Amino acid sequence: MIAAAAILTGTARLLRRVRRARRFDRVRASRKLYREVLTYWSGGIDALFTHLQHTKGWDRLARHVQGDAVDAARVEKALTEKDRQLIIDLLAGFSYYDDVETVAAAIVEATRQETFEEAAKFALRQLGIAAADFSLRNETIRAALLERVSAEIFATRNNIAGVMESMVRQFYELGRNPYDRRFLADLRQQLGDVTMAQAKRFALTETAIAAELAQLETFRRNGVQRKKWNALGQNTRPSHQAMDGAEAGIDEKFALASDDGNTYLADSPSDPSLPPHELINCRCWMSPVVNDEFQIDPERIWEGQ
Repeated sequence: MIAAAAILTGTARLLRRVRRARRFDRVRASRKLYREVLTYWSGGIDALFTHLQHTKGWDRLARHVQGDAVDAARVEKALTEKDRQLIIDLLAGFSYYDDVETVAAAIVEATRQETFEEAAKFALRQLGIAAADFSLRNETIRAALLERVSAEIFATRNNIAGVMESMVRQFYELGRNPYDRRFLADLRQQLGDVTMAQAKRFALTETAIAAELAQLETFRRNGVQRKKWNALGQNTRPSHQAMDGAEAGIDEKFALASDDGNTYLADSPSDPSLPPHELINCRCWMSPVVNDEFQIDPERIWEGQ
């Protein structure tokens, strides 16, 4: 056993030396979540167009837009209360998202635990454990992952509200009749493009959250004492770029000085407690701070139990 531990320690040291700290591949890991969310949201747009057709919503939109005296400045302003009430009325009886909690839970269960496990294996490799056999069996952590269902619910409902606002704005801006089939086809395409971009951003953000949580938990449970914030350097927020190389104890918070004048405490980049403007599309990542003296007891490697 002592010989095996010595071999493991020596191998881990060598692997840590030859492997530079790098970021978990969030793009690859997010693909499944992206497909699931995009399919769901795109189906929502199709259902919305059908709903408006069956409830004569297009007629109501036309009367609303044509009945207002609209000048050029109107387009640049936020929607009025009258506009928003119209949106609420048009969505009355729209049942596509009635089961959003069930669908969101299924999407999360199918993607987030898988992301957590892959990121945890990546974290173990960062510590020099090459053949990690990680399987998340800790019920407390699994429950915490599923609590993020609220993020999907919010994003889904926010998406459909954004679609409706975009539709009303475009009717004003283009002055087109919503009966025009070509206009509706163009509108559907534009909304589809927007939805694709939103789904990608959402999937990458949620994947980053799960991945950073997994790595932090893996480092902590395997005896790492310090962690480092790394900035990607490309399209990085100035506040995050300023954090590049910052270190903290494994159970301490990073102090992120935001451009909004506030300082936010975070366990890691993509900490879900951060405000949206410091969280969405964050490209930063955390790495362990260890030296050649760092050792992992082969009998106590945390692999999800």
